[in-house]
Amino acid sequence: MSINIEKILANFNYSVKNFNKNDKSIIWDQIHSNYFMNINIEKLENFRNNGLSRGTDNNFLNKNLPLRSETLEERLNFYKISFEEIKKFLLKENIGNSKNLLKIKDYYISDSDLKNYERLIDIRKCFQKKKINLICEIGGGFGELGSMIITDQPHTKYFFIDLPETNLLCHYFISKVFPNKKVFLNIDCKNNSISKTDIENNDVFILNPWIDYQNIKFDLFINAQSMMEMKPEIIKKYFNFIQSNINKDGFFYLINRYYHDGTGFKNILSKYPYDAFWNVIISKGSKSSKRSRVILLQRTDSTRTNFISEMEKIKKIEKNFDTLNLPLFIINLYRKIKKFFIK
Repeated sequence: MSINIEKILANFNYSVKNFNKNDKSIIWDQIHSNYFMNINIEKLENFRNNGLSRGTDNNFLNKNLPLRSETLEERLNFYKISFEEIKKFLLKENIGNSKNLLKIKDYYISDSDLKNYERLIDIRKCFQKKKINLICEIGGGFGELGSMIITDQPHTKYFFIDLPETNLLCHYFISKVFPNKKVFLNIDCKNNSISKTDIENNDVFILNPWIDYQNIKFDLFINAQSMMEMKPEIIKKYFNFIQSNINKDGFFYLINRYYHDGTGFKNILSKYPYDAFWNVIISKGSKSSKRSRVILLQRTDSTRTNFISEMEKIKKIEKNFDTLNLPLFIINLYRKIKKFFIK
């Protein structure tokens, strides 16, 4: 099935027009400025080498340190996985024409594939505990992790919720990886809402935030490395959405930094607006980033769980970050002075 580029571009223009720009943090406003002007098929075909994927593509950011054949075995050993087990999730086409992928045995592989496969191993614990039908990934980038989960669990219905620019790349990428999947978009919504019939008739959903879900409940929410980059009020809106739209015994898989202030605010992991109705299934440091925490939560109807005690442990780790107790303007001044002298 060929890509419907006209619908991809029409949906992007519609999404941008109907998106509240106040919901975008300063980080993403800076990243997206100028790059998405005059979008066409050629730009989409090369989105991983022309700057469109900046901020969502670690392989673009680490272009001076790409994965090489001589370091592949070392990286596989670091993540404790084999090429044979990850091969099922690798692509034989360089979608987006990245210049930093390693091609081995007809498959393209990068370090982000290894990171996402490690996350998939964590997420499989959810499927072992209960039946998962609806998955919602908030801030899923152009769909790398989501495509792995869909490949691993093809019966699931998968929602990507993100900014219009990122959704554009996701729509293109997912359509190339899964040409036979039915994709539902913002332009398909009636009165800015989605119904159970829409879910029954489609497979993948790529949407802006704040669609009306009409009491639809999700079995698994995912956020990897993007809530830390949001404004505090947007984080709160997402938590309200998650905690209101999660199924009984549903899961929330969260990977974010202990501390991040790139938005102009201090986003501290333990201070995210969780309620107390969670049980902690996984809580561990991230292999790929010592500044990040991996947390898998399961929804409960009781507050008598291990959640509060686990948050206390995380708070102790957060104290290792000296910047926590300094005013943000002093931190930013120090960084500017440091950057000046490094030049």
